[in-house]
Amino acid sequence: MPASQIEEMSDIKPWDPQAKELIKWHEDEVEDNFGHYKFASIIKEQPKILNSMLEAIGNTPLVKLNRIPEEYGIECNIC
Repeated sequence: MPASQIEEMSDIKPWDPQAKELIKWHEDEVEDNFGHYKFASIIKEQPKILNSMLEAIGNTPLVKLNRIPEEYGIECNIC
């Protein structure tokens, strides 16, 4: 890549410097000239007891053990 192109690219910013003036941030939404946009929750509700570890990927939940109680004849829920 020629040095002139590298110099031109160094002037390019990955954001719009005027964005602070155009966008208003609120606790639960962002507002711009086109309207209000509510923030979506990224927390997915899950049951307290899951049936397998595969359902727990990405979280720290309580997991119900099925094979261990069956193997040892335990007649209760082990979590």
